[in-house]
Amino acid sequence: MRRSNIFYLVIVFLIAVAIFTSCGEYNKVLKSSDANLKYSKAIEYYEQGRYDRALPLFEELISLYRGTTKSEKIYFYYAYSNYYMHNFLLSSYYFGNFVKTYPTSEFTEEALFMSGYSDYKSSPVYSLDQSDTYTAIDNLQLFMSTYPQSALVDSCDGLILELRSKLEKKGFENAFLYYRLGEYKSAAIAFKDVLKDFPESAHKEEVLYWMLVTKFEVASKSIESKKKERYEETINAYYKFVDSYPESRRVQSAERYFKLSIKYLDSLNS
Repeated sequence: MRRSNIFYLVIVFLIAVAIFTSCGEYNKVLKSSDANLKYSKAIEYYEQGRYDRALPLFEELISLYRGTTKSEKIYFYYAYSNYYMHNFLLSSYYFGNFVKTYPTSEFTEEALFMSGYSDYKSSPVYSLDQSDTYTAIDNLQLFMSTYPQSALVDSCDGLILELRSKLEKKGFENAFLYYRLGEYKSAAIAFKDVLKDFPESAHKEEVLYWMLVTKFEVASKSIESKKKERYEETINAYYKFVDSYPESRRVQSAERYFKLSIKYLDSLNS
């Protein structure tokens, strides 16, 4: 057998022994009735970044040390262990509960921020349900109002802008989906809601244009008694669009809807 192969086998053997020994030591700690040992090992594992091992120990220690001077640190590290294990819904809950349980702690400010930040990490892509996104915004705003002088306020601002951008994109895509499905009334309402909720929308030009288009479609498919009013709304939407974006590449297309609307209104007077 080559020396290189022997060396490789020795390394593999030593690693296996180390893993086995480590697992054996950890199992002894888990089964131990010595609370002080569990506490010291939980802190040790946490500081080593071995959160998968620290987490079960902290969970047990919470009840063992409740009402003692160590309980605060245990709960705080437990919340962080969940965070580092990507259990963001749980870490948000435990950081939030820490704030309620230890309102005067030196860790309270950080815990309140981490509760909101955990919600931020839970926020899914824009196409999915955005309940966690709204929760994240609420909790980050709560942090900003509670600690307006905190060095973390700027970070909260940036996170909220990112979350609102996601909500804005979802609103725009939902409105456009209504349009593609031929649900023009719903599309017009949805586009209007995007502008109401996000007046500085990055999609404002597109929203105003598609509001014009959807209003035209609603007007053209309305019963005769409704057409005059709805074509007038289309014309108003046209002016709002071209006044806001006179150089838009969509102006020529917008003019077509404008002229067709004018043509209908003129026909009423002929």
